[in-house]
Amino acid sequence: MVTGDNVLTAISVARACHIVHPEQRIFLGDIDEKYPNRVVWKDFDMSDNALDPETLAPEKSIIETPIYLDEEEDDNTSPA
Repeated sequence: MVTGDNVLTAISVARACHIVHPEQRIFLGDIDEKYPNRVVWKDFDMSDNALDPETLAPEKSIIETPIYLDEEEDDNTSPA
């Protein structure tokens, strides 16, 4: 989603409209200050948490409850 003005606005609107779940982790790309040819991915809500540049796995482990967009996704039964 692009609002055309600011990434903070885009995240706020996406959460308010339920495009993105309020608890969903969002990582933003930025230019590395030490190495301008590299991108650093930082957690929007916890700026001290970044993604490992090689694996793109979060450097800090964050334990959260799984997010389900639709309660029916949890239902493994099919209609008869």
